[in-house]
Amino acid sequence: MSLSYKSFVVTVPGLKVKGDDTSTKMSGMISEVLNEQAKFGWELKQITPALIRDGALQKVILTMEKEVKKSKD
Repeated sequence: MSLSYKSFVVTVPGLKVKGDDTSTKMSGMISEVLNEQAKFGWELKQITPALIRDGALQKVILTMEKEVKKSKD
């Protein structure tokens, strides 16, 4: 077996004002992506912050991993 990887960018939509706490919205969006991809066998490997503005996390990259069977030729 080998591994396959897939990445998703999750961004909090809309305008942000300095001091906005986006953690609740961000965690909900992350959960949606993870739950949807888990249906297809993908597992979370890593979360990487991609954009922090005025102290608020606004964008993350989710890296997913899945074992795939190699076909025998």
